[in-house]
Amino acid sequence: MFIEVLAVCCEIKTYVGIHRLVVEHWDTIRGAENLPVISERQLQDRLKKISFKLGKTPGYVSQIFPGL
Repeated sequence: MFIEVLAVCCEIKTYVGIHRLVVEHWDTIRGAENLPVISERQLQDRLKKISFKLGKTPGYVSQIFPGL
């Protein structure tokens, strides 16, 4: 869900763009765990599984960040 919030805040409109953002900031996103970068397809599948719609702000994001 963090990646979803980050994509909405950065106004990224494509799954490829979201994946580029994740790869660029992976060291920060993964924290102290030594995890490999998630593949583009796996990221897309996970975002679809949590019902992420490109270009649309999910309801819980608006509750956390009222200005979005």
